[in-house]
Amino acid sequence: MLAVVATVVLTAADITASSRIVYADSSFHGDRGMVTHAQVSDATQCADVLFVGVRGSGQEEALDDGFGAQVNSVRQGFLHELTVQESSATVRSHAFDYHAADIDVFPLTAHNNTDFLQSVQGGIERLSALLRSHQSACPHEKVVLAGYSQGALVAHGAVQASPEQHSRIAALLLISDPAINTDLANLGNTERAGTGAFDLFVQGAQPVFEEGLEDRSFNLCNNRDIVCDASAVGDRLLHAWAVATHRPHTGFLLILWEVSNAYGTHTAYGEAELRSLGSAGAAEWVEVSA
Repeated sequence: MLAVVATVVLTAADITASSRIVYADSSFHGDRGMVTHAQVSDATQCADVLFVGVRGSGQEEALDDGFGAQVNSVRQGFLHELTVQESSATVRSHAFDYHAADIDVFPLTAHNNTDFLQSVQGGIERLSALLRSHQSACPHEKVVLAGYSQGALVAHGAVQASPEQHSRIAALLLISDPAINTDLANLGNTERAGTGAFDLFVQGAQPVFEEGLEDRSFNLCNNRDIVCDASAVGDRLLHAWAVATHRPHTGFLLILWEVSNAYGTHTAYGEAELRSLGSAGAAEWVEVSA
C-alpha cells in the first residue's frame, strides 16, 4: 500500500505485549437499562463486541485511556447508545498502541514525511496482526473500529489489507480520514467532503470497501478540514495566492488565516458530533447482531 523504507514484522505475542487492553467497559442489562463494569485483565476473556480505538498523530498513549480525545468521545457515545437501546451486549475496549508520529504542516520536511509514512505502514501491519490474533482467540466477537486522523488512515488501511476480517467488522468509524472515501456516509457538516490530504500525495490511497462493509462505515469530516477536506482548503489557498500576486501583504495574511482555520477545524471536532458517530456505530452493531 505504501512505499516505505522499513518493514515491521510482528508475531501475535508481540502484538499482545505492545497493544494495551484497557478494560471491558460494560455489561449491558436490557431488563434494567443499567451498566455494570466487568474488568478484563487479559485478551483471553471474550465479549460480544470489541471496540478498538486508534489515536491520531502526536497524541500520547498515556492520555485519554490511550484512545486520544476524539476516539475516546466516540467510544463514550458508542457505550451510551447501547444503554439507550437496552442492549444485552458485553463490550471490551482496546486502545491500539503504535508510533502515531507527529507531523508538521509547515514545513513538510522529508524527515517527518518519512516518519509519518513509516508510522502509518507500521500501524497498518500491527493492527492487521492484532485483528487476526483476536479472531483466533475470540472467533465469535464482532469488532467496532474507530480512528482519528492518522488513526483513521491506519484503521481503514488494516481493514482493507484484511478482507477476511470484513464479516467481523460491525462498524468502521473514521474521524477526519486523510484518505477519505467520499462514498461513505458523512456525519460532518458538509454533505460530501473533497479529497483528503493523503490522497492528494499518494495516488490510489483512498480505500475501496465491499458494498456490505461500506454500508457499515461512517466518516466524520467537517468542511475545510485540512486533513480530510484538503482539496477544498487547496482551492481557497489558490485564491489567496492569486491575491498575493497583486497584494502581497494581504495575500500572505489570507494564506496564514486559511491554514490556521483549516487546522483549527481539524482539531475542533465537538463532543456532540463525536458521540453521534459512536451512536451510529452502536446502532450498526445492534442491527448486525439482531
